[in-house]
Amino acid sequence: MTSKSVSLKPVTKVAVSGGTSGNKLAGVYLAKKWLKDPSELQRQTFNATPFLVNPRAAKAMVRFTEKDINTCFLESILSAPDTEDTPYEEKRAKEINLIFGPKGSPNPYDLLLDMHSTPSNMGVTIILDNAENYLGMHLAHYVQNNFPFLKTHIYLSMVPKNTSGKITSIVRCGITLEIGPVNVETLTADAFNYTQNLVKCCLDFTDKFNQGVTFPAFETEAYQYFGLQDYPIDADREMSAMVHRKLQGKDYLPQKPGDPILLSFDGKTIPYNGDRAVYPIFINDPAMTSKKAAFVKTDKLKFSIPAIRARK
Repeated sequence: MTSKSVSLKPVTKVAVSGGTSGNKLAGVYLAKKWLKDPSELQRQTFNATPFLVNPRAAKAMVRFTEKDINTCFLESILSAPDTEDTPYEEKRAKEINLIFGPKGSPNPYDLLLDMHSTPSNMGVTIILDNAENYLGMHLAHYVQNNFPFLKTHIYLSMVPKNTSGKITSIVRCGITLEIGPVNVETLTADAFNYTQNLVKCCLDFTDKFNQGVTFPAFETEAYQYFGLQDYPIDADREMSAMVHRKLQGKDYLPQKPGDPILLSFDGKTIPYNGDRAVYPIFINDPAMTSKKAAFVKTDKLKFSIPAIRARK
């Protein structure tokens, strides 16, 4: 266990976003609820700002209308002038960046909680860029200890902010909150309430941090990205297999070399052929299918995280 303590800037500018995918309805309707009455987002040391990321997609109840907005926060897109052919989502990303960024500036928003859901069986997943994001790691650890409803996992995407197109890349600490399994285009009381309470838990941690609480060092396990499991592709560039029934719903459970992971359309089992166990997540998620991938491949690793406190 590391003995060093890290002093971090207080978190005073906080935002909570929903509707990055317009068909993930818990986040959409929570954002709308909090836009009407943000009192649940108020804490002693800050008032969090709610917003709806993609209003047009949310109104149509689709993931996006012209382009996935969670690919539009690249520097090259944000700095490009608009033309008559610029997709709506790129224009909207520029508006959001000016309010909550700008990306790469010295004083963007401190914290963004972006609400998502997935049909994959992932419980609560807190997505961070890497384990050196100490504020995010401590927030995730706090949720693991104080959110009793669903098991919480930490997923490290390993995408640097300067090469990321996600909305979380425009702020100092961007965190994606995933809850699953939740069907897209479906609003359930459980998904709504779990997401609502998860956001409250994250805000409670942030308020305690700002008030001077020192959060002690800890060790934890997290799941780190190392690739996608692609589907086999036929001569027509179409997928020729699907997720094997023995893998479906087994997010975060280890799959050893030789374990069945895919099933070809002619009924042949395709085993995992890696050189070590893999921990699959986002199994059969639509975003994976759109990339002709079955799941995200992760390693399960241990990390030592130093104590943190707010800088005075």
